[in-house]
Amino acid sequence: MPAQKLTPARIAQIVVMLLILIAAFTWRTLDQDQGNIVKCMVKTCHFSLNNQAFEIHFTEHNNYIVGDSEQFRVSINNTIINPDINTKSWLFNKHDKYDHILITNKQNGDYVKVIHKEK
Repeated sequence: MPAQKLTPARIAQIVVMLLILIAAFTWRTLDQDQGNIVKCMVKTCHFSLNNQAFEIHFTEHNNYIVGDSEQFRVSINNTIINPDINTKSWLFNKHDKYDHILITNKQNGDYVKVIHKEK
């Protein structure tokens, strides 16, 4: 089957489609939700997720997160951390290497990503 001649109408159609695709991808990139990212620069961070207050305390030896351990799950570098049964808070070693802490609502999947930077 021989190739068809490229007509001005076909060129216009290709250009319009390219412009639509470029506009859609640009809009999607600019409108992209970065999620809920909290950057902690201090010893104690306060934030909320789904109207539930959380505190993260960074101490010399251990770090711990205070929040609702029934509704939320905490993971560090994609490893789930179980809450302490007595205090109902999450405890993790300060010397564990981690990039971020992810707190996720077990029911609806909403999340907060916490990034801690030492001063």
